[in-house]
Amino acid sequence: MIRRILRWIEYKQHTRTLSELPDHILKDIGLDRSNINSIAYYKTYLTKK
Repeated sequence: MIRRILRWIEYKQHTRTLSELPDHILKDIGLDRSNINSIAYYKTYLTKK
């Protein structure tokens, strides 16, 4: 499973965040898109302060 993610990231060199990964890979590692979006929003909010 982790090898699959690493291969995807190597293939897509511009992929630097979890939010850029496709849903099926996020599902493989047990993450949900809504959780990723919440984390990204929170980080954006903190960096604007």
